[in-house]
Amino acid sequence: MKHKYIFTALLLLLLTAAGALTVQLGKEDRTENEAELRVVTSFYPMYVAAENIMGDIPGVTLSNLTEPQTGCLHDYQLTPQDMVLLSTADLFIINGGGIESFAEEVAGEYPQLTILTASEGIPFLTEGGISDGLDFGEEDHEHDHGHDHGEVNAHVWMDVSRYEQEVENIAAGLAALDPEHADAYRGNTDAYVQRLDALKEKVKELKGRGAGKKIIIFHDAFAYFAEASGMEISYVIDMDENTSLSANMVSELVELVRADDIDLLFAEAQYGTKIADAVSRETGAKVYVLDSLVTGDMDKDSYIRGMEENLRILEEALKEE
Repeated sequence: MKHKYIFTALLLLLLTAAGALTVQLGKEDRTENEAELRVVTSFYPMYVAAENIMGDIPGVTLSNLTEPQTGCLHDYQLTPQDMVLLSTADLFIINGGGIESFAEEVAGEYPQLTILTASEGIPFLTEGGISDGLDFGEEDHEHDHGHDHGEVNAHVWMDVSRYEQEVENIAAGLAALDPEHADAYRGNTDAYVQRLDALKEKVKELKGRGAGKKIIIFHDAFAYFAEASGMEISYVIDMDENTSLSANMVSELVELVRADDIDLLFAEAQYGTKIADAVSRETGAKVYVLDSLVTGDMDKDSYIRGMEENLRILEEALKEE
């Protein structure tokens, strides 16, 4: 029995030493490659922006902190692997606006790490300007909707013009940290912005076409589409993988749609259309599925493809009304 305890103690010591060695190896590797600029992004939209700006510039590496299917980081908890990755980084790019709830933790743990907030200086839509309209009472809630970023709607990448500003902010930060490649960053950024400008022209074509149309959105990210087209948001139902509305809640939502004469329901591709479809069957309101652009295949063109499809769907919805 004594030998069993000794073995257990030795095993724990080895595991602790292995963890410490992992972090130390990261630091040593960083020292051996001082000429390399290591960039880490918080989640998918930031990764795609940085990917286009960095291109194939030598001596610069890009990693994403979270898996490309993670989605918004509402309640994301940093893992030991995340901390190891950040320990080797020179630059950490975040969206800001409260989406990365762990940003302060990272800043405290790595005071020498440069953290670039892509949304710096960009005006947010305010949460206070949108009524959720759904006072179901505590007893009806099976899920506490956790999509709370405070007083602002931080999903600024959903507006092409604001996303373009984020791209410019990231480019400026990279150039300041790596002036040797400033011209290359500028060239890549200009090429990407030119493609984003083409999307902005499509957005302009939708300007005002949704005026007077009342809608329900199933993710507050879609408020930026409503602003662009002039649609009026009556209610916001924030969905995630844990959202579950009772039959009573769905019934009340149906009554709200009828009372407000709501025509359009915009659901999110990442979380399906089950609730929206149920409301549609009872009211005749049409369901359209949009992409919040928070997941993907890591391809540098995925934002543009996703936004093009979103704009096509919006145009279809406004045309049919």
